[in-house]
Amino acid sequence: MAIDWGSVADWVGAVGGVGGAGTAATFYFLDRKRARIAEDEAKKKQATFETDVATHLYILLRGIIDASRSYLEHEITFGETIALRAELAAFARTATRMQGLPGLSIDRFMDLCDLLEAITDRRIEGKDAEAIREAVAHVRYVADPMQEKLAQELRLDS
Repeated sequence: MAIDWGSVADWVGAVGGVGGAGTAATFYFLDRKRARIAEDEAKKKQATFETDVATHLYILLRGIIDASRSYLEHEITFGETIALRAELAAFARTATRMQGLPGLSIDRFMDLCDLLEAITDRRIEGKDAEAIREAVAHVRYVADPMQEKLAQELRLDS
């Protein structure tokens, strides 16, 4: 029984096939590793974005709460009402800009919608002082739980 070892061309082809398979496996492994690294980077970027949005929203809510608190805790003058309206309009513009952020989560978007609904209440633009006070109290009622939730999420001591 004679063993046929094949020709040199057969050996070169076999070694080339094994080498090609090894090269393909190496490229596949490296591509998967690159994809995992890219996915991890994307998750880190999204987490940073979410933290930044939460921080900005927290600061916005603190400003709204402070403005409503100072308005509700003492006798109100016409000038203070005008100043409050201007502050709330600025807060509304900021909230509207935040709503337009690409990649904003639906929960943050809905929080901003609720906040905008409260701070753009038409009673605030009216002349009835009691209706204005009620609307400002409602703004604070909406903003307080959101601010507390964000403080817990951001691990802040309130």
